[in-house]
Amino acid sequence: MTMPGRRKLLVPEVVQTSAMDCGPAVLKAGLEGFGIRASYGRLREACQTDLDGTSIDTLEGVAGQLGLTAEQIMQPLDHLLLPQAEALPALLVVRQPNGFTHFVLVWRRLGPLVQVMDPALGRRWLSCRQLLDETYVHDQRVSALDWRAWAGSEGFRRPLAHRLRLLGCGSSAQALIDQAATFPEWRPLARLDAATRLVEALVQGSGVRRGREARQLLQALVAAEDQAIPGASWSVQPASAQPDGVERLMLRGAVLVRLGGPAGAGAGPSAPPKSADPALTAVLNEPPRRPERELFRLLRGGGRLPWLVLALGLALTAGGGILEGLILRSALELGRSLGLVEQRLLAVATFLGIGLLLLALELRVAGGLLGLGRRMEVRLRAALLEKLP
Repeated sequence: MTMPGRRKLLVPEVVQTSAMDCGPAVLKAGLEGFGIRASYGRLREACQTDLDGTSIDTLEGVAGQLGLTAEQIMQPLDHLLLPQAEALPALLVVRQPNGFTHFVLVWRRLGPLVQVMDPALGRRWLSCRQLLDETYVHDQRVSALDWRAWAGSEGFRRPLAHRLRLLGCGSSAQALIDQAATFPEWRPLARLDAATRLVEALVQGSGVRRGREARQLLQALVAAEDQAIPGASWSVQPASAQPDGVERLMLRGAVLVRLGGPAGAGAGPSAPPKSADPALTAVLNEPPRRPERELFRLLRGGGRLPWLVLALGLALTAGGGILEGLILRSALELGRSLGLVEQRLLAVATFLGIGLLLLALELRVAGGLLGLGRRMEVRLRAALLEKLP
């Protein structure tokens, strides 16, 4: 059993029970991945899942109240899977082929592969390119001051420095970032990020070589005007309208809820966190469902006697089949020694009588099984009707 706070190697597999339950399903997988047992049904109630699904704000709040460290953030798409961004594990919003959004749990990255728990399909291993292609890209209006404060933090600078080093900038990568960070406005860091993204695309398309050529082009783009860089390369651009006079930007990136283990979990084993909300307490305290026990209880609903009688009938039927084979073999041998017609007729009548007796026993056993099946179906239907509102 995994202690609360210690992340499992493989993400627990939780399959959603309806098309709208992807949020509670990925949250349950995330909780159990950190060793916190949660009831799926109670979690669905706590997340207030309705016909429109579950909001990402609700998932963030419920995850935090159940003991996880949860933070809703946006990341540029090319920062999402970089170890320097420290964005995983996370509940990620992706886009399905039909255009609807969907929650998945991105658990960990292993080289070029990413371990993903998709509640519609189960545990999957996707390439980084596959996951990024499926990720939903959202546009969000943010304050220019807030974005500049975040861009000056290590959460933005470390992934950017890693991308610059991959282009061959080497030791000059940190110098480029430090130079852009000396300006209090947002444009220098945003321009460096956009120029890096453009040069990355050119390198991947074999238009520019890594190293000296890529570094020179990058420095030229940083020194040029903003118009020299295509709009698709910018992760943040000025918003079209500034109604209140506050400068705002349009941030473009992936939407996710970054998850972490319970606070203080490294101090040693601890019990799952307790919530003051009764609905959330029920999520943690409700015992796990055991379908095999429920099935056994339904099977025993009519008492033990019918099952004992059926078991005895099946045993007699099996024994009768063996006996019938022995009698048939003996009849072939007795045919030579039975000289009188009366003796032969008596042997045939005995054989037919045993066959009819076994047939009647088999019919009785089959009827008993059908009757038990009908009664069990009635109990299953009654249990289902109790669950329906």
